[in-house]
Amino acid sequence: MAVDVTTSLIIDRPRHLVASFAANPDNVPVWYVNIKSVEWKTTIGFLGADDGLHVLHDPAGK
Repeated sequence: MAVDVTTSLIIDRPRHLVASFAANPDNVPVWYVNIKSVEWKTTIGFLGADDGLHVLHDPAGK
């Protein structure tokens, strides 16, 4: 049996502020319950070819 779930949320802020917040990896633990932390492996704000992020993920959402 297939289940199709749709949710929506109204964020009363300008789109550019919401996009800026959501695009910053430091903010991911604030809005994504399964992500516990994000650690930069490079200079904050710049990702090069050999750089990246370490993300601590909790699939149970605890």
